[in-house]
Amino acid sequence: MKYKVSLSHLAFLAICIALSLVTKRLISPITNFLTDFLRIPGGGAAAAFSLMFLMIGTAGLPWSCAGTAAGFVQSLIALALGMSAYQGFFGIVTYTLPGVVIDLCRRFYPHRNKTYFALTCAAANAAGALLTNLLVFRLEGVALLLWMLIACTVGLFGGLLGESLFRMLQRIPEVRRFTACQEN
Repeated sequence: MKYKVSLSHLAFLAICIALSLVTKRLISPITNFLTDFLRIPGGGAAAAFSLMFLMIGTAGLPWSCAGTAAGFVQSLIALALGMSAYQGFFGIVTYTLPGVVIDLCRRFYPHRNKTYFALTCAAANAAGALLTNLLVFRLEGVALLLWMLIACTVGLFGGLLGESLFRMLQRIPEVRRFTACQEN
């Protein structure tokens, strides 16, 4: 089934991508401060709040590759602005993979409720953290387990917060018009 992608859809997604990048930039110092004493990177926790906006941006869009497209665009912007930190060019893959996970979760779980948001954000954040670890940090043992546990926990929290924000946005008639789930 084909869906029309309107300029409103793209503008909403672009705003969510921008909010995602800004949120990660604002939250990273806080998460780094909190995780420094554990000797693990704070990006796994900061990314969950960033993914929250990608989930909001893609939750109501009528096309199935919105997460992948948003993650890829976000990766290009982050790379161009020098925001990919330790990752460098690998940032393209580590920013895009969570978008792919979001799309896969959309495919298998069509309902946009608290469970969808929480589990999808946790899965996307865990996938991004695991790939970043494989490509950049190479944590092992307890440090890796702790980092993944933090990524999943903060991902659940970010997903629940994202669902609340999504519901609040849907109360606005102009936003509700183009974020109404049209799949299935």
